[in-house]
Amino acid sequence: MTSSNAYEAERLELMRRRGAVAASLATVLVPLFGIADYVNYRAHFAPLMTVRAISGVVGAMLFLLIRRQRGDRRLPWLAILLTLQCGIAIAGVPVYITGIQTPHYVSESLLLLATTAMLPWALPQVTILTLALTAMYVVAGTLHGPLPDFVLFFTQLSAIVVTAAIGFVVNLLNESMRAREFTARSELQAASKEKTRLISHLEKMTARLATANEDMQERQRETDDFLYVLSHDLRAPLINIQGFGKRLQTDMGGLSALVSADDEATKRLNRMKQSLDFLNAGTAKIDQLISRLLDVARLTTRPNRHEWIDADHMVRNVVSACRFQLEGAGVDVSIEALPRIFGDATQLNQVFTNLIDNAIKYMGDVPRKEIAIRCTTQGDRYRFAVCDSGPGIEPKDREKVFRLFARLAPNGSAAGEGVGLATVRAIINHHGGRIWVDSTPGQGSTFYFTLPKAAAEPSEEPKKVMVRRQSNSKAEETPIHAQ
Repeated sequence: MTSSNAYEAERLELMRRRGAVAASLATVLVPLFGIADYVNYRAHFAPLMTVRAISGVVGAMLFLLIRRQRGDRRLPWLAILLTLQCGIAIAGVPVYITGIQTPHYVSESLLLLATTAMLPWALPQVTILTLALTAMYVVAGTLHGPLPDFVLFFTQLSAIVVTAAIGFVVNLLNESMRAREFTARSELQAASKEKTRLISHLEKMTARLATANEDMQERQRETDDFLYVLSHDLRAPLINIQGFGKRLQTDMGGLSALVSADDEATKRLNRMKQSLDFLNAGTAKIDQLISRLLDVARLTTRPNRHEWIDADHMVRNVVSACRFQLEGAGVDVSIEALPRIFGDATQLNQVFTNLIDNAIKYMGDVPRKEIAIRCTTQGDRYRFAVCDSGPGIEPKDREKVFRLFARLAPNGSAAGEGVGLATVRAIINHHGGRIWVDSTPGQGSTFYFTLPKAAAEPSEEPKKVMVRRQSNSKAEETPIHAQ
Protein backbone atom coordinates (compact mmCIF):
# COMPACT_ATOMS: atom_id res chain seq x y z
CA MET A 1 0.00 0.00 0.00
CA THR A 2 1.38 3.39 -1.04
CA SER A 3 1.62 6.30 1.39
CA SER A 4 -1.33 8.20 -0.17
CA ASN A 5 -3.55 5.11 -0.11
CA ALA A 6 -2.60 4.40 3.51
CA TYR A 7 -3.38 7.99 4.46
CA GLU A 8 -6.80 7.85 2.75
CA ALA A 9 -7.61 4.53 4.42
CA GLU A 10 -6.70 6.00 7.81
CA ARG A 11 -8.85 9.07 7.12
CA LEU A 12 -11.86 6.92 6.28
CA GLU A 13 -11.36 4.78 9.36
CA LEU A 14 -11.24 7.92 11.51
CA MET A 15 -14.43 9.16 9.85
CA ARG A 16 -16.07 5.79 10.52
CA ARG A 17 -15.31 5.95 14.23
CA ARG A 18 -16.27 9.60 14.68
CA GLY A 19 -19.33 9.28 12.44
CA ALA A 20 -20.56 6.37 14.54
CA VAL A 21 -20.13 8.46 17.69
CA ALA A 22 -22.01 11.37 16.08
CA ALA A 23 -24.88 9.08 14.99
CA SER A 24 -25.19 7.60 18.45
CA LEU A 25 -25.24 11.10 20.01
CA ALA A 26 -27.93 12.24 17.52
CA THR A 27 -30.07 9.32 18.70
CA VAL A 28 -29.43 9.69 22.42
CA LEU A 29 -30.06 13.49 22.52
CA VAL A 30 -33.64 13.23 21.19
CA PRO A 31 -35.19 13.07 24.73
CA LEU A 32 -33.22 16.16 25.79
CA PHE A 33 -34.59 18.16 22.85
CA GLY A 34 -38.05 16.88 23.77
CA ILE A 35 -37.72 18.45 27.23
CA ALA A 36 -36.61 21.77 25.70
CA ASP A 37 -39.51 21.71 23.24
CA TYR A 38 -42.05 21.05 25.97
CA VAL A 39 -40.74 23.95 28.06
CA ASN A 40 -40.25 26.54 25.28
CA TYR A 41 -42.59 25.49 22.47
CA ARG A 42 -45.48 23.70 24.18
CA ALA A 43 -47.89 24.82 21.46
CA HIS A 44 -45.75 23.15 18.79
CA PHE A 45 -44.67 20.19 20.94
CA ALA A 46 -46.34 17.44 18.86
CA PRO A 47 -44.86 18.31 15.42
CA LEU A 48 -41.46 19.08 16.91
CA MET A 49 -41.31 15.75 18.78
CA THR A 50 -42.44 13.93 15.64
CA VAL A 51 -39.55 15.47 13.69
CA ARG A 52 -37.06 14.70 16.44
CA ALA A 53 -38.30 11.12 16.80
CA ILE A 54 -37.90 10.61 13.04
CA SER A 55 -34.41 12.16 13.37
CA GLY A 56 -33.53 9.63 16.08
CA VAL A 57 -34.67 6.72 13.90
CA VAL A 58 -32.70 8.05 10.92
CA GLY A 59 -29.65 8.54 13.16
CA ALA A 60 -29.88 4.93 14.35
CA MET A 61 -30.13 3.67 10.77
CA LEU A 62 -27.16 5.78 9.71
CA PHE A 63 -25.25 4.44 12.73
CA LEU A 64 -25.81 0.88 11.49
CA LEU A 65 -24.84 1.82 7.92
CA ILE A 66 -21.67 3.55 9.07
CA ARG A 67 -20.67 0.54 11.17
CA ARG A 68 -21.10 -1.91 8.28
CA GLN A 69 -18.10 -2.78 6.13
CA ARG A 70 -20.07 -2.19 2.92
CA GLY A 71 -20.46 1.45 3.83
CA ASP A 72 -16.73 2.18 3.46
CA ARG A 73 -16.96 3.77 0.02
CA ARG A 74 -19.93 5.99 1.07
CA LEU A 75 -18.70 7.08 4.48
CA PRO A 76 -18.27 10.81 3.63
CA TRP A 77 -21.75 11.02 2.11
CA LEU A 78 -23.34 9.11 4.97
CA ALA A 79 -21.70 11.60 7.33
CA ILE A 80 -23.05 14.53 5.26
CA LEU A 81 -26.50 12.96 5.35
CA LEU A 82 -26.26 12.55 9.12
CA THR A 83 -25.29 16.21 9.54
CA LEU A 84 -28.09 17.42 7.25
CA GLN A 85 -30.78 15.44 9.04
CA CYS A 86 -29.47 16.79 12.36
CA GLY A 87 -29.61 20.32 10.92
CA ILE A 88 -33.17 19.79 9.73
CA ALA A 89 -34.19 18.39 13.09
CA ILE A 90 -32.62 20.98 15.38
CA ALA A 91 -32.92 24.11 13.20
CA GLY A 92 -34.67 23.71 9.86
CA VAL A 93 -38.06 22.44 11.03
CA PRO A 94 -38.07 24.45 14.29
CA VAL A 95 -37.39 27.66 12.32
CA TYR A 96 -40.11 26.78 9.83
CA ILE A 97 -42.61 26.14 12.66
CA THR A 98 -41.65 28.76 15.27
CA GLY A 99 -40.11 31.58 13.18
CA ILE A 100 -36.68 33.00 12.62
CA GLN A 101 -36.79 35.08 15.79
CA THR A 102 -35.96 31.95 17.78
CA PRO A 103 -32.24 31.25 18.58
CA HIS A 104 -32.04 28.13 16.41
CA TYR A 105 -29.33 29.73 14.30
CA VAL A 106 -27.05 29.16 17.30
CA SER A 107 -27.72 25.41 17.07
CA GLU A 108 -26.99 25.61 13.34
CA SER A 109 -23.69 27.40 13.98
CA LEU A 110 -22.60 24.94 16.65
CA LEU A 111 -23.46 22.02 14.38
CA LEU A 112 -21.37 23.46 11.54
CA LEU A 113 -18.43 24.18 13.82
CA ALA A 114 -18.51 20.77 15.50
CA THR A 115 -18.84 18.70 12.34
CA THR A 116 -16.23 20.59 10.30
CA ALA A 117 -13.77 20.48 13.22
CA MET A 118 -14.29 16.88 14.34
CA LEU A 119 -14.97 14.90 11.18
CA PRO A 120 -12.03 14.47 8.75
CA TRP A 121 -13.80 15.90 5.72
CA ALA A 122 -12.21 16.64 2.38
CA LEU A 123 -12.51 20.28 1.31
CA PRO A 124 -15.22 19.69 -1.35
CA GLN A 125 -17.31 17.88 1.25
CA VAL A 126 -16.95 20.75 3.74
CA THR A 127 -18.06 23.21 1.06
CA ILE A 128 -21.10 21.11 0.12
CA LEU A 129 -22.10 20.69 3.76
CA THR A 130 -21.74 24.43 4.52
CA LEU A 131 -23.79 25.48 1.48
CA ALA A 132 -26.47 22.89 2.20
CA LEU A 133 -26.97 23.88 5.85
CA THR A 134 -26.95 27.61 5.03
CA ALA A 135 -29.45 27.11 2.21
CA MET A 136 -31.62 25.01 4.51
CA TYR A 137 -31.78 27.82 7.06
CA VAL A 138 -32.69 30.36 4.37
CA VAL A 139 -35.39 28.11 2.92
CA ALA A 140 -36.84 27.40 6.39
CA GLY A 141 -37.00 31.11 7.19
CA THR A 142 -38.53 31.94 3.81
CA LEU A 143 -41.20 29.23 4.05
CA HIS A 144 -42.26 30.52 7.47
CA GLY A 145 -43.73 33.60 5.87
CA PRO A 146 -42.85 37.23 5.35
CA LEU A 147 -39.71 38.26 7.19
CA PRO A 148 -40.74 40.35 10.20
CA ASP A 149 -37.20 41.67 10.68
CA PHE A 150 -34.86 41.46 7.71
CA VAL A 151 -31.91 42.84 9.68
CA LEU A 152 -32.30 40.18 12.37
CA PHE A 153 -32.52 37.44 9.75
CA PHE A 154 -29.45 38.74 7.93
CA THR A 155 -27.56 38.91 11.24
CA GLN A 156 -28.44 35.30 12.05
CA LEU A 157 -27.47 34.17 8.56
CA SER A 158 -24.16 36.06 8.81
CA ALA A 159 -23.41 34.29 12.09
CA ILE A 160 -23.93 30.92 10.41
CA VAL A 161 -21.69 31.90 7.46
CA VAL A 162 -18.92 33.19 9.76
CA THR A 163 -19.12 30.01 11.81
CA ALA A 164 -18.88 27.97 8.59
CA ALA A 165 -15.77 29.96 7.59
CA ILE A 166 -14.21 29.29 10.99
CA GLY A 167 -15.04 25.60 10.65
CA PHE A 168 -13.52 25.66 7.16
CA VAL A 169 -10.22 27.07 8.53
CA VAL A 170 -10.25 24.64 11.45
CA ASN A 171 -10.76 21.79 8.99
CA LEU A 172 -7.75 22.97 6.94
CA LEU A 173 -5.57 23.15 10.07
CA ASN A 174 -6.73 19.72 11.25
CA GLU A 175 -6.02 18.20 7.86
CA SER A 176 -2.54 19.76 7.74
CA MET A 177 -1.74 18.56 11.27
CA ARG A 178 -3.02 15.07 10.54
CA ALA A 179 -0.97 14.91 7.35
CA ARG A 180 2.21 15.94 9.20
CA GLU A 181 1.46 13.54 12.04
CA PHE A 182 0.83 10.72 9.55
CA THR A 183 4.09 11.47 7.72
CA ALA A 184 6.07 11.58 10.97
CA ARG A 185 4.45 8.37 12.20
CA SER A 186 5.09 6.63 8.87
CA GLU A 187 8.74 7.67 8.95
CA LEU A 188 9.02 6.50 12.55
CA GLN A 189 7.47 3.15 11.66
CA ALA A 190 9.77 2.82 8.66
CA ALA A 191 12.75 3.68 10.85
CA SER A 192 11.58 1.16 13.45
CA LYS A 193 11.22 -1.53 10.80
CA GLU A 194 14.66 -0.68 9.42
CA LYS A 195 16.10 -0.81 12.93
CA THR A 196 14.47 -4.20 13.49
CA ARG A 197 15.83 -5.39 10.16
CA LEU A 198 19.31 -4.13 10.99
CA ILE A 199 19.19 -5.72 14.45
CA SER A 200 18.09 -9.01 12.92
CA HIS A 201 20.83 -8.74 10.30
CA LEU A 202 23.36 -7.89 13.01
CA GLU A 203 22.27 -10.87 15.09
CA LYS A 204 22.64 -13.14 12.06
CA MET A 205 26.06 -11.69 11.26
CA THR A 206 27.07 -12.04 14.91
CA ALA A 207 25.99 -15.67 14.88
CA ARG A 208 27.90 -16.26 11.65
CA LEU A 209 30.93 -14.48 13.06
CA ALA A 210 30.77 -16.59 16.22
CA THR A 211 30.54 -19.74 14.12
CA ALA A 212 33.40 -18.59 11.90
CA ASN A 213 35.45 -17.72 15.00
CA GLU A 214 34.83 -21.16 16.46
CA ASP A 215 35.82 -22.75 13.15
CA MET A 216 38.94 -20.58 13.00
CA GLN A 217 39.88 -21.48 16.56
CA GLU A 218 39.31 -25.16 15.83
CA ARG A 219 41.47 -24.95 12.70
CA GLN A 220 44.11 -23.04 14.66
CA ARG A 221 44.13 -25.79 17.28
CA GLU A 222 44.39 -28.39 14.55
CA THR A 223 47.23 -26.45 12.93
CA ASP A 224 49.06 -26.09 16.25
CA ASP A 225 48.60 -29.81 16.99
CA PHE A 226 49.78 -30.70 13.51
CA LEU A 227 52.79 -28.41 13.81
CA TYR A 228 53.70 -29.85 17.19
CA VAL A 229 53.30 -33.48 16.08
CA LEU A 230 55.13 -32.84 12.83
CA SER A 231 58.02 -31.11 14.56
CA HIS A 232 58.21 -33.81 17.20
CA ASP A 233 58.07 -36.66 14.68
CA LEU A 234 60.67 -35.02 12.42
CA ARG A 235 63.06 -34.60 15.29
CA ALA A 236 63.22 -38.31 16.19
CA PRO A 237 64.70 -39.53 12.85
CA LEU A 238 66.84 -36.39 12.69
CA ILE A 239 68.50 -37.34 15.98
CA ASN A 240 69.31 -40.76 14.52
CA ILE A 241 70.81 -39.15 11.41
CA GLN A 242 72.96 -36.89 13.57
CA GLY A 243 74.09 -39.80 15.72
CA PHE A 244 75.01 -42.04 12.83
CA GLY A 245 76.69 -39.14 11.02
CA LYS A 246 78.93 -38.50 14.00
CA ARG A 247 79.71 -42.20 14.27
CA LEU A 248 80.67 -42.31 10.59
CA GLN A 249 82.87 -39.27 11.10
CA THR A 250 84.69 -41.01 13.96
CA ASP A 251 85.10 -44.25 12.00
CA MET A 252 86.41 -42.42 8.98
CA GLY A 253 89.05 -40.78 11.16
CA GLY A 254 90.32 -44.27 12.02
CA LEU A 255 90.24 -45.37 8.38
CA SER A 256 92.36 -42.39 7.38
CA ALA A 257 95.27 -43.77 9.44
CA LEU A 258 94.94 -47.21 7.79
CA VAL A 259 94.97 -45.97 4.20
CA SER A 260 97.51 -43.18 4.57
CA ALA A 261 99.79 -44.84 2.02
CA ASP A 262 97.13 -44.88 -0.67
CA ASP A 263 96.70 -41.34 -2.06
CA GLU A 264 93.50 -42.13 -3.99
CA ALA A 265 91.83 -43.69 -0.98
CA THR A 266 92.90 -40.75 1.15
CA LYS A 267 91.31 -38.28 -1.31
CA ARG A 268 88.05 -40.19 -1.30
CA LEU A 269 87.99 -40.40 2.48
CA ASN A 270 88.60 -36.63 2.69
CA ARG A 271 85.72 -35.98 0.29
CA MET A 272 83.46 -38.27 2.30
CA LYS A 273 84.52 -36.53 5.52
CA GLN A 274 83.76 -33.16 3.97
CA SER A 275 80.35 -34.42 2.86
CA LEU A 276 79.63 -35.66 6.37
CA ASP A 277 80.62 -32.26 7.74
CA PHE A 278 78.06 -30.61 5.47
CA LEU A 279 75.51 -33.28 6.43
CA ASN A 280 76.06 -32.70 10.13
CA ALA A 281 75.86 -28.93 9.70
CA GLY A 282 72.60 -29.29 7.74
CA THR A 283 71.02 -31.61 10.29
CA ALA A 284 72.08 -29.25 13.09
CA LYS A 285 70.38 -26.38 11.23
CA ILE A 286 67.23 -28.45 10.72
CA ASP A 287 67.27 -29.45 14.38
CA GLN A 288 67.49 -25.80 15.35
CA LEU A 289 64.55 -24.89 13.10
CA ILE A 290 62.44 -27.74 14.48
CA SER A 291 63.22 -26.59 18.00
CA ARG A 292 61.98 -23.10 17.13
CA LEU A 293 58.84 -24.56 15.56
CA LEU A 294 58.21 -26.53 18.74
CA ASP A 295 58.60 -23.34 20.76
CA VAL A 296 56.00 -21.58 18.59
CA ALA A 297 53.62 -24.55 18.84
CA ARG A 298 53.94 -24.70 22.64
CA LEU A 299 52.88 -21.05 22.99
CA THR A 300 49.22 -21.88 22.38
CA THR A 301 49.20 -25.27 24.08
CA ARG A 302 50.99 -24.57 27.35
CA PRO A 303 48.82 -23.36 30.28
CA ASN A 304 48.74 -19.69 31.15
CA ARG A 305 51.13 -18.62 33.91
CA HIS A 306 50.19 -14.99 34.21
CA GLU A 307 51.50 -12.86 37.03
CA TRP A 308 52.28 -9.25 37.78
CA ILE A 309 55.50 -8.12 36.09
CA ASP A 310 57.60 -5.00 36.47
CA ALA A 311 58.01 -4.30 32.75
CA ASP A 312 60.57 -1.57 33.34
CA HIS A 313 62.84 -3.88 35.33
CA MET A 314 62.34 -6.78 32.94
CA VAL A 315 63.30 -4.70 29.89
CA ARG A 316 66.38 -3.33 31.61
CA ASN A 317 67.45 -6.90 32.41
CA VAL A 318 66.96 -7.85 28.75
CA VAL A 319 69.06 -4.87 27.65
CA SER A 320 71.73 -5.83 30.19
CA ALA A 321 71.79 -9.38 28.81
CA CYS A 322 72.28 -7.96 25.30
CA ARG A 323 75.03 -5.57 26.43
CA PHE A 324 77.77 -7.41 24.52
CA GLN A 325 75.90 -7.25 21.20
CA LEU A 326 74.89 -3.64 21.80
CA GLU A 327 78.43 -2.50 22.52
CA GLY A 328 79.79 -4.53 19.63
CA ALA A 329 77.33 -2.92 17.21
CA GLY A 330 77.66 0.52 18.80
CA VAL A 331 73.96 0.86 19.56
CA ASP A 332 72.61 3.20 22.26
CA VAL A 333 69.45 2.21 24.11
CA SER A 334 66.97 4.53 25.86
CA ILE A 335 64.14 3.24 28.04
CA GLU A 336 61.25 5.37 29.25
CA ALA A 337 59.32 4.49 32.41
CA LEU A 338 57.33 1.30 31.79
CA PRO A 339 54.28 0.12 33.80
CA ARG A 340 53.58 -3.04 35.74
CA ILE A 341 51.73 -5.50 33.53
CA PHE A 342 49.96 -8.82 33.96
CA GLY A 343 51.12 -11.70 31.79
CA ASP A 344 53.45 -14.63 31.30
CA ALA A 345 56.87 -13.37 32.39
CA THR A 346 58.84 -15.88 30.32
CA GLN A 347 56.93 -15.18 27.14
CA LEU A 348 56.94 -11.39 27.49
CA ASN A 349 60.66 -11.51 28.25
CA GLN A 350 61.05 -13.37 24.98
CA VAL A 351 59.03 -10.65 23.19
CA PHE A 352 61.37 -7.85 24.26
CA THR A 353 64.44 -10.05 23.72
CA ASN A 354 63.43 -10.91 20.15
CA LEU A 355 62.49 -7.31 19.27
CA ILE A 356 65.75 -5.88 20.65
CA ASP A 357 67.83 -8.66 19.10
CA ASN A 358 66.03 -8.14 15.79
CA ALA A 359 66.75 -4.40 15.91
CA ILE A 360 70.46 -5.05 16.56
CA LYS A 361 70.80 -7.63 13.76
CA TYR A 362 69.09 -5.47 11.13
CA MET A 363 70.53 -2.12 12.24
CA GLY A 364 72.87 -2.06 9.27
CA ASP A 365 75.53 0.53 8.62
CA VAL A 366 73.80 3.75 9.62
CA PRO A 367 75.53 6.80 11.16
CA ARG A 368 73.27 6.93 14.22
CA LYS A 369 72.42 3.63 15.89
CA GLU A 370 69.71 3.90 18.53
CA ILE A 371 66.96 1.81 20.06
CA ALA A 372 64.18 3.47 22.10
CA ILE A 373 61.59 1.62 24.19
CA ARG A 374 58.51 3.38 25.52
CA CYS A 375 54.90 2.79 26.53
CA THR A 376 51.67 4.83 26.35
CA THR A 377 48.13 4.20 27.59
CA GLN A 378 45.23 3.83 25.18
CA GLY A 379 41.95 3.31 27.01
CA ASP A 380 42.02 -0.13 28.59
CA ARG A 381 45.31 -1.12 26.92
CA TYR A 382 49.01 -0.42 27.08
CA ARG A 383 50.78 0.31 23.80
CA PHE A 384 54.50 -0.54 23.82
CA ALA A 385 56.87 0.70 21.13
CA VAL A 386 60.35 -0.55 20.24
CA CYS A 387 61.94 1.98 17.86
CA ASP A 388 65.21 1.67 15.97
CA SER A 389 67.14 3.93 13.61
CA GLY A 390 67.89 1.16 11.11
CA PRO A 391 67.31 1.12 7.35
CA GLY A 392 63.53 0.66 7.70
CA ILE A 393 61.11 -1.71 6.00
CA GLU A 394 59.31 -1.30 2.69
CA PRO A 395 55.49 -1.00 2.97
CA LYS A 396 54.99 -4.23 1.01
CA ASP A 397 57.11 -6.14 3.54
CA ARG A 398 55.49 -4.93 6.77
CA GLU A 399 53.21 -7.93 7.10
CA LYS A 400 55.74 -10.34 5.67
CA VAL A 401 58.18 -9.82 8.56
CA PHE A 402 55.78 -11.60 10.94
CA ARG A 403 55.58 -14.78 8.85
CA LEU A 404 57.48 -17.94 9.70
CA PHE A 405 60.93 -18.16 8.05
CA ALA A 406 60.52 -14.71 6.46
CA ARG A 407 63.83 -12.84 6.29
CA LEU A 408 64.32 -9.48 4.58
CA ALA A 409 68.12 -9.26 4.81
CA PRO A 410 69.60 -9.86 1.33
CA ASN A 411 71.90 -12.83 0.82
CA GLY A 412 71.48 -13.95 4.43
CA SER A 413 73.52 -11.01 5.73
CA ALA A 414 71.73 -11.23 9.11
CA ALA A 415 71.81 -14.33 11.25
CA GLY A 416 68.58 -16.09 12.23
CA GLU A 417 65.93 -18.43 10.94
CA GLY A 418 63.05 -15.97 10.44
CA VAL A 419 61.08 -17.32 13.41
CA GLY A 420 61.60 -14.56 16.00
CA LEU A 421 58.90 -12.10 14.91
CA ALA A 422 56.45 -14.93 14.20
CA THR A 423 57.01 -16.07 17.78
CA VAL A 424 56.51 -12.52 19.05
CA ARG A 425 53.18 -12.21 17.24
CA ALA A 426 52.02 -15.58 18.58
CA ILE A 427 52.85 -14.50 22.14
CA ILE A 428 51.10 -11.12 21.80
CA ASN A 429 48.02 -12.76 20.28
CA HIS A 430 48.06 -15.30 23.11
CA HIS A 431 47.95 -12.37 25.57
CA GLY A 432 44.95 -10.76 23.86
CA GLY A 433 46.88 -7.97 22.13
CA ARG A 434 48.08 -7.24 18.62
CA ILE A 435 51.36 -6.22 17.00
CA TRP A 436 52.23 -4.19 13.92
CA VAL A 437 55.14 -2.26 12.46
CA ASP A 438 55.36 1.33 11.26
CA SER A 439 58.40 2.07 9.16
CA THR A 440 59.79 4.54 6.67
CA PRO A 441 62.66 3.26 4.48
CA GLY A 442 65.87 5.01 5.49
CA GLN A 443 64.37 6.39 8.73
CA GLY A 444 64.07 3.33 10.96
CA SER A 445 61.23 1.11 12.15
CA THR A 446 58.89 1.08 15.15
CA PHE A 447 57.33 -2.17 16.32
CA TYR A 448 54.12 -1.51 18.27
CA PHE A 449 52.24 -4.05 20.36
CA THR A 450 49.35 -3.75 22.79
CA LEU A 451 48.56 -5.59 26.00
CA PRO A 452 45.26 -5.37 27.89
CA LYS A 453 45.22 -3.78 31.30
CA ALA A 454 44.34 -6.25 34.03
CA ALA A 455 42.37 -5.61 37.21
CA ALA A 456 44.05 -3.69 39.99
CA GLU A 457 47.12 -5.33 41.43
CA PRO A 458 46.82 -6.73 44.98
CA SER A 459 47.54 -4.03 47.55
CA GLU A 460 50.13 -5.92 49.57
CA GLU A 461 53.73 -4.85 49.02
CA PRO A 462 55.57 -7.38 46.82
CA LYS A 463 58.71 -8.94 48.12
CA LYS A 464 62.06 -7.80 46.77
CA VAL A 465 65.05 -9.94 45.98
CA MET A 466 68.50 -8.88 44.89
CA VAL A 467 69.75 -10.07 41.52
CA ARG A 468 73.31 -9.52 40.40
CA ARG A 469 73.94 -8.50 36.84
CA GLN A 470 77.05 -7.55 34.94
CA SER A 471 77.16 -4.13 33.32
CA ASN A 472 80.25 -2.29 32.04
CA SER A 473 82.56 -4.76 33.83
CA LYS A 474 81.00 -3.94 37.23
CA ALA A 475 78.74 -6.14 39.29
CA GLU A 476 75.46 -4.40 40.11
CA GLU A 477 72.73 -5.49 42.51
CA THR A 478 69.21 -4.67 41.34
CA PRO A 479 66.02 -5.20 43.31
CA ILE A 480 63.23 -6.89 41.41
CA HIS A 481 59.73 -7.81 42.49
CA ALA A 482 59.36 -11.50 43.13
CA GLN A 483 55.97 -12.88 42.25
